[in-house]
Amino acid sequence: MQHRLATMTAQANEARALAGNADSVTPTGGALRDALSKSLADAGMQPTQVQVIGGAVQFR
Repeated sequence: MQHRLATMTAQANEARALAGNADSVTPTGGALRDALSKSLADAGMQPTQVQVIGGAVQFR
């Protein structure tokens, strides 16, 4: 039981550390458009156009 608790505590600590890093690597503008296009293509979905307009993303 103690081993399981130690494992869960270590996983929670790792998740907290990674969550702090996630905010700093969010792509914007052209990088966001490219990342979305790649992600959709990897999933087998290819929209004809991805546009980033301000804080919104438009798929066509």
